[in-house]
Amino acid sequence: MGSKECYRSEFYTFDIETTTLITGNTDNDNLIYEGIIWSGQFYNGKEYTQVRDLQGIREKFREIERSITDPEERVLIFCHNLSYEFQFIKNLFTFTNVLAYNNRKVISATTSSGLIFRCSYILSNMSLKKFLENEGVETQKGEMDYRKRRMPWTPLTEEELYYCKADVVGLHQALTKRIAECWMSSIRYLPYTSTGYVRRDCKRAMKKDYRNRQEFLRNSLSYPQFVYCREAFRGGNVHANRYYVGKVIDDVFSMDKASSYPFELMTKEFPTKFYKMKKYTEKEFNYFLRKGYAMLFRVSFRNIRVRKGVYNPYIPSAKCWKLSSNQKRDNGRILSADFLSITLTEVDWKIIKKQYIFDKPRFEDIYYSKKAPLPDPLKDVIMEYYKKKTELKGVDGKEYEYSKAKNRINSIYGMFVTSPIKLDYEFNDEEHLLELKEDDRPLEKLERIKLQKFYRSFNSFLSYQVGIWVTAYAREGYQQMVDLVGDCFIYGDTDSVKGINYEMFKDKIESVNQRIRSEALRVGATATDRHGIEHPMGVWEFEGISRYFKTFGSKKYLYGDDQDFKITIAGVPKSEGKTSIKRWCDENNKNWYDIDIGYEFKRCKLASHYNDYPESKFITVEGKQIEVASNIGLTDANYLLGYASDYEKLIRFLNAKVEGEEHE
Repeated sequence: MGSKECYRSEFYTFDIETTTLITGNTDNDNLIYEGIIWSGQFYNGKEYTQVRDLQGIREKFREIERSITDPEERVLIFCHNLSYEFQFIKNLFTFTNVLAYNNRKVISATTSSGLIFRCSYILSNMSLKKFLENEGVETQKGEMDYRKRRMPWTPLTEEELYYCKADVVGLHQALTKRIAECWMSSIRYLPYTSTGYVRRDCKRAMKKDYRNRQEFLRNSLSYPQFVYCREAFRGGNVHANRYYVGKVIDDVFSMDKASSYPFELMTKEFPTKFYKMKKYTEKEFNYFLRKGYAMLFRVSFRNIRVRKGVYNPYIPSAKCWKLSSNQKRDNGRILSADFLSITLTEVDWKIIKKQYIFDKPRFEDIYYSKKAPLPDPLKDVIMEYYKKKTELKGVDGKEYEYSKAKNRINSIYGMFVTSPIKLDYEFNDEEHLLELKEDDRPLEKLERIKLQKFYRSFNSFLSYQVGIWVTAYAREGYQQMVDLVGDCFIYGDTDSVKGINYEMFKDKIESVNQRIRSEALRVGATATDRHGIEHPMGVWEFEGISRYFKTFGSKKYLYGDDQDFKITIAGVPKSEGKTSIKRWCDENNKNWYDIDIGYEFKRCKLASHYNDYPESKFITVEGKQIEVASNIGLTDANYLLGYASDYEKLIRFLNAKVEGEEHE
């Protein structure tokens, strides 16, 4: 935001409705799918305007632009998923600044005429329906049939007119609530992203003591150290036990770790300033490990293979920056390889040493650091969110405050793992394309400059290495529970472990929880609910037993009983997927759990077809002219449930082996 810019308190919400048409064939004889605007809706809190085509949208924007009399005045226009609307309207403007994650995912776009488009989906990190519910705004009933073909001249029913209006009015009401929470209730201070609220609170807390800034600078990363951190970063651990994949398993229990990432932030210590080990010696390396130093290094393994009895292999092939072609994988996890190179923390190293056998490893550039707890001001903010979430859960009339506290605590992780180096995008006004900003300097030099800029900025206050170790600690805690369950482990995801024979492990799980409670209580990482019950962070909570469970690998499973079931299939909406399976069962007299590899979810999602044009054009539909600019055509897409080829071979081999043993 420019310091001289003046933000008008009145803002607009904007939405479009489209129909997809086939308008021809490409040179490769593929069909061309064009998105045609049949409605555009504007709302500013007082006046609702609906237009029926691109020309009407252009005229409304020009009307808003004419209302801007001061060259420093800015008018904000919010879209819930700006990336979609941006593709349709980008030909209408000259953009002076665009913030984006990539060339198709837009956060904010500023025009030369004083309009600023913002994405409320990125702001809320929720669907529109969920966002409105969380803000206590009435949502529309039912859903519009978006597969129905509509044109700019198609008469609309009262119900359709209502749906068009309800979205922009509801979004405006939700954003008005969010703006009221900003400093001085000013729209100028509305964050760009969902983590922006947490970042604002944490930055404010850290600024109270100048020593926090000094410590942040003292712990700054050199460029090589930053690269190592970026290479070592991993998210959650998600995996299925290969011996149970594709089978219906009875009586599967589920354990979830409460507030996993906040627990690690509150109870663990994190790297401070890194130093480079002059020369690797096994004795010195083990010394730093024993003394509890943070360690960051590249390492190469030869003849590495997983030990017997490991059901959740730790090394992902995607994180290896060198990997021999002679390898065996378990759904992307290394079972064996002639050679691999990877960047690790000491936390990762301990897990790998326990899981794998390998020849003497070769280390490259080992960095070590003393550890220290998270600064108290950051801990205070985390606990403020956690206590509010715990105290308000289930309290009548406090649903909004509870939802806000819950969203804040969930956003903390995202704030800590945000990279200090981001790519810049600029808008090509001639081609009307969002492109990476051209720079003749080598990438490394550019990244070095950006890293220096990050540390010089007074808006920066979070050490990037903290986020790397948060996820590593969380994976360590997850792995400990997986190891406890052993060969009864079925499936796990980040902070959740599923297995069989719960009674066998009940006492051991309670022993783990006693240690976790003590750790949480030691640092005050606990809160009391409205009934006076204490809830320490990090405790493994029993979530019940599913009568049946079936998984096809990471992010692919269904579970339930004879009366009902639920599904999680990455890429398939839960409701549509469940309906599809039920229909298939009814038509084929099958059980829900009979679904298997090769099943195809029909029309369960949408495929996007991007059309980029340097200028608008006219096409003829039903004998009438329609102006079309850059757009997105949407078509129904299917999802085929399947395995990667090497994973399929592994599962078939294991199943054949088991069947052979059963026949012996």
